[in-house]
Amino acid sequence: MLPFFIVALDASQFRQLEKALKRYLALKEIENDKNITSQLTKESVKELEAKLKDSEKILPFEILTAYRHIALTGFMGSEAVFYDDLGIPTVGAPQTLTGRVRDFLKDKERVLSHLTPKYILDRTLRSDEDVKEMRAIYDVFLKTPGMPIVESMDVLLSAVRSGVEAGLLGVKIDGKVYFNEPVYSLSSDVEVLRPERARELKAQAEAGAVYSEGEGGGKAGEVGETATLLGKEEARPVAPGKSISELRLRARIPWDKISSIISGVIRPLKDSGSEPEIVVEIKARSKEGFDRTTLDSKVKETLQQLGANIEEWKEE
Repeated sequence: MLPFFIVALDASQFRQLEKALKRYLALKEIENDKNITSQLTKESVKELEAKLKDSEKILPFEILTAYRHIALTGFMGSEAVFYDDLGIPTVGAPQTLTGRVRDFLKDKERVLSHLTPKYILDRTLRSDEDVKEMRAIYDVFLKTPGMPIVESMDVLLSAVRSGVEAGLLGVKIDGKVYFNEPVYSLSSDVEVLRPERARELKAQAEAGAVYSEGEGGGKAGEVGETATLLGKEEARPVAPGKSISELRLRARIPWDKISSIISGVIRPLKDSGSEPEIVVEIKARSKEGFDRTTLDSKVKETLQQLGANIEEWKEE
């Protein structure tokens, strides 16, 4: 059974609401009857208007107080009906019945306005699923008995977006994998990936790009970096099944893609063996010239704080 709820009246409070409605309708009818109002003094007309205004003002409170019970079923994975009392509303608070019910369901976590990436992976992907379309994940929340309802698709998109940036899950958009990086264009037809699968696919794509580009390809602009993993002198295609004991890789990398190198290159190598030895070669140029504060107090001091062994420092 899919989750649903019914809002019900409180018997005693309904009598109070009925009384308030009758009073309002009676005062409204008097105000609209010109035969009556024409015979009233100015003071009586003002008094009538004040009573009508007070009667109209109290109606929303009486309606919220009367419709204070909610019956729910299917939310807890059971066909049993659960009853809850919304309580007495706050006097003077600008609240609608719809908003009151929505806030109650959110407080009870039967309607979710916030999701975590881990919750998405644990509750919407089977153990044998590495990938699932965003729309299918949304349907799990809407159609699965016992599951809470997501307030909107935007809630899901926001959770996935933060998960991709934090490296907790990945997405595939138009054949490109995004993982451990910002992603802005998300829709219901993108594919959501487990982090292990996203890391694997992204590493394969980046490794293929580095190999096809070769040692002389790629231009990083005025600031370039070369990451060297110590091992064999060069990378060559290896026959399937052949074991590779060491790797030496040299590639020019755009300065704004360093974080992707860590997630897509360094981490897979570390996971497959011991910690790689990394030597970073940086060539930076400035038409105006680097000032001493930048070189000594920022660049060199940061390297020293990281415990780096500066093998070469050449200034021109």
